Amino acid sequence: MNRAIGAAIAGGGFGVRVMLPCLRAAGFAVRAVCSRTPARFEAEARAQGVSRVTADFTSLIGDADVDLICVATPPALHAEMAIAALRAGKHLLCEKPLARTAAEALQIAEAGRGRAGVQAVDHQLRFHPNFARIRHAIAAGEIGAVRSVHVCYASAARADPALPLDWWSDAAAGGGQLNALGSHMVDTLRWWLADEVVDARGSLATFTARRTAPGGGSGPVTADEYAAFQLQFARGTLASVVVSAVDPTDSGLRIEIVGATGRLLLDGFDSLSLAIGRTAPRDISVADTLIGQPTIGLNAWRTSLVRYGEHLLECIRDGRACSGATLEEGVTIQRVLESVRGSAAAAIREGKRQW
Repeated sequence: MNRAIGAAIAGGGFGVRVMLPCLRAAGFAVRAVCSRTPARFEAEARAQGVSRVTADFTSLIGDADVDLICVATPPALHAEMAIAALRAGKHLLCEKPLARTAAEALQIAEAGRGRAGVQAVDHQLRFHPNFARIRHAIAAGEIGAVRSVHVCYASAARADPALPLDWWSDAAAGGGQLNALGSHMVDTLRWWLADEVVDARGSLATFTARRTAPGGGSGPVTADEYAAFQLQFARGTLASVVVSAVDPTDSGLRIEIVGATGRLLLDGFDSLSLAIGRTAPRDISVADTLIGQPTIGLNAWRTSLVRYGEHLLECIRDGRACSGATLEEGVTIQRVLESVRGSAAAAIREGKRQW
């Protein structure tokens, strides 16, 4: 393919603010943005060199100059848009979680079966330098067989009770931290361990019962703001995961991986250490060379997305196999999340706990 590889983004907010600059930095020619409210995002998209902002998704998948469709809408719209893009013969990058439910995710995966091209879920942390270093360390046996993993990711994203009601607070729209951050952590653990989850259970919590509605008044918050869950893997590794959007200190990421002979500790995204036995930890961090650059270097999520985009561009251009999360993996992740959600609901029904 000699011409520039074109992309179109479905989704105005995250799509314009994050996906657009990151895909452009990766080398894609972003042809258009689709939003239900195009006027809200037209000026920002034009400032980034994209003149076509439309409410017509069908026009994107029918455009011969668009090779990749990036679905960056709330999860409630993923299935409809992703399936349409696949049936139109487009390459697909779908934002996580792949869908609201495992059934919807399976519909997307089935639409992609037998079709050529990139079909990927946006679990971009696979492309962060320290996440890749951890995977190499585990595969090389640097800490022995992995016995346990402890993950905590805490932000202040929903800590302010004055934040308005939106899709993040709506379970029916696919909101909540189990879907948002929990899906990333399940993908990361499966990828690091090269193993499958055989048991998943946990608890969910919502601390702000109601938020102000856009049209006035207030509405109930039905999506989780905090999730704590445990995973057991087929080869025996136990993992505990906490994801929270209600930490007022915005404490961020901390991951401890304990093996038979040593330990890996990721403190934030940039500090990775390795300890063998009782020896002092040594720094094995890999520098993220994109951090600090304007827009795309604001955080590790963006720098990882740029690298993911570069990989996707190579796959489309050269016909290479994609090493990002597949649609089938997206289905598996959604089944794990549903198991966690089901166990939390069952415990409440049985009166074991009440939030």
